[in-house]
Amino acid sequence: MDKKEHPRRRAGWKAAGTRWMLSALAAFLYRGKVHAAEVSMTLSDTQGNTRAFDTMDILILFLLLAVVPSLLVMMTSFTRIIIVLSFLRSALGTQQSPPNQILVGLALFLTLFIMQPVFSQVNTQAYQPYKDGRITREEALELAQDPMKEFMLRQTEKKSLELFLDISKTTLPEGGGRGRTGTL
Repeated sequence: MDKKEHPRRRAGWKAAGTRWMLSALAAFLYRGKVHAAEVSMTLSDTQGNTRAFDTMDILILFLLLAVVPSLLVMMTSFTRIIIVLSFLRSALGTQQSPPNQILVGLALFLTLFIMQPVFSQVNTQAYQPYKDGRITREEALELAQDPMKEFMLRQTEKKSLELFLDISKTTLPEGGGRGRTGTL
């Protein structure tokens, strides 16, 4: 039996491809008005006060949900704790007992326990004033960075910090104050 494609089938594919290309070209050249939907959400508290979330607030919320796991790993003691727990598991001679989920859960709990003073400082200095409307979102983010920077500076060896400062050709601000957080 011949394995060549039937001529009618080949012509059908060519016609379908031509139709698809013409449709794509027509859609690309269409100059009519296209309207995008506006997304808005309104939340109310127990007293009936409402606050509207606009598109930007929703995008920031989704960004935070996507970025929070990375921040947890980079800016807290989570990585150190999970490494120590995995070394401990290896030292005990057990390969998969306790399972990784248990180790991650323990590391997460210990991280929250260790970071609780920092989180409460961020809450009182940045989040509560922002929530009460006394400061803007940008000011809140700026104020929230200070306790995190202090924590990260306490957890970083001086030699390692100097190495990364030399590589980035920057200097640490006096007292670790406001400045770039990329090096930390």
